[in-house]
Amino acid sequence: MFIPIDKYRFDGPYDDIKKIRDEPGVFLIVYKLNNEHYLLDVDYSNEMSKDILTHKRKPCWDSYNKGEIMYAILLKEKYPDDDIKKIVDTVRNNFKDIPCK
Repeated sequence: MFIPIDKYRFDGPYDDIKKIRDEPGVFLIVYKLNNEHYLLDVDYSNEMSKDILTHKRKPCWDSYNKGEIMYAILLKEKYPDDDIKKIVDTVRNNFKDIPCK
């Protein structure tokens, strides 16, 4: 499964953080409710699974979550020529109502 945003294909969403590798990339935090996914946050990291678990905006995710928290990822290795910070900006520009950013 994947989530398309602009020219990017985020793998997931995954319901278990153990399915996410500790590698550089961009991650989406979503919640699932009635088979729909709602975007809570987007960020980048050099160690995605570790940083998701300790992320400073985790309390925000919890406060806006109305279902099951899930994760979608885009590994830097799939887009080596793209600046991952710009990918985050692209997602934020496409979804201006992200509550946790």
